[in-house]
Amino acid sequence: MELQQLVREIHWLEWQLRTYEDKYGVPSRDFHQAMESGQLSEFDDGEPPHFHDFLEWDGLYEVLLKREQA
Repeated sequence: MELQQLVREIHWLEWQLRTYEDKYGVPSRDFHQAMESGQLSEFDDGEPPHFHDFLEWDGLYEVLLKREQA
């Protein structure tokens, strides 16, 4: 993958992650750590579980980590 393509993807991923960070008021890094350790209850605002958001958010963050390593 070209460097220019990687940079574009990283910027897009960061933009997508900001949507979740703004919605839930938590940095993606902290959310990911909670997701990995099974401590999502601190992010649950009492509304029905946000499983779809959480899965997508975590997946986007993992892709970002891989793109940054590349």
